[in-house]
Amino acid sequence: SKMKVDLNFAKQLQRKIIPEDAIYGDAIRVISKYEPSEALGGDIFDIIEIDEDNIGIYIADVSGHGVSASMFTLFLRQIMRNKKNKSKNIEETIDDLIYNFKELNVEPETYFTVLYGIYNKPTQEITFVNAGHNCYPIIITGNNELKEIDINGFPICSLIDRSMHNSIKIKLNKGDRVLFYTDGLVESYDAKSNTFFGYEGLFKALEKNIKEKSEVLISNIYDEAIRYSSEFIKDDIAVVLFEII
Repeated sequence: SKMKVDLNFAKQLQRKIIPEDAIYGDAIRVISKYEPSEALGGDIFDIIEIDEDNIGIYIADVSGHGVSASMFTLFLRQIMRNKKNKSKNIEETIDDLIYNFKELNVEPETYFTVLYGIYNKPTQEITFVNAGHNCYPIIITGNNELKEIDINGFPICSLIDRSMHNSIKIKLNKGDRVLFYTDGLVESYDAKSNTFFGYEGLFKALEKNIKEKSEVLISNIYDEAIRYSSEFIKDDIAVVLFEII
């Protein structure tokens, strides 16, 4: 049917905008896994080379699934790549997202969450801002310790006019890896035991695979989450690991 052809086209498009696993700005190596639950997903991540010193990386999760959620991911990507957001002011970028989102006049129950980091190459510092994304960034240090960065903020929705977010700056070292992910990963559900894979499951999987190369680490934690589920995964899953080189 025409509808099916259209959906397939949209799905291809969404896959194409997901950045490739590669080295960006001679400074970070990105490895990722992206699995929409239905034909189209509401999860997206992107890497933005802001200027020669700064690289932006974000992950976002749009409420709902399907066509409307996927259209929002395209909208979000456009705004984040907008020329004037190539400034290094992370709060202004979030304000701009809020402003543009409100202009769409969508129903109040539509919202999305964004976790955004800007990595500065000369200082090796990353500045994070979190707009309601409940999966905090996890730093896997070069000497294999796990640190979760506790940072909160309000989702992008029609109820707010300007950024209500703190930013936090963290010094990274060569060999450190930073994990961004969406909640599809931790919401893998086992009906038999009536439990979720959860943050606990994720941390156990990370500890078990911490010495693995990034590709193996990502695919192992993804597989463990999927195996945990007794049923079809209902949510999109996006996992991004970036390594300071």
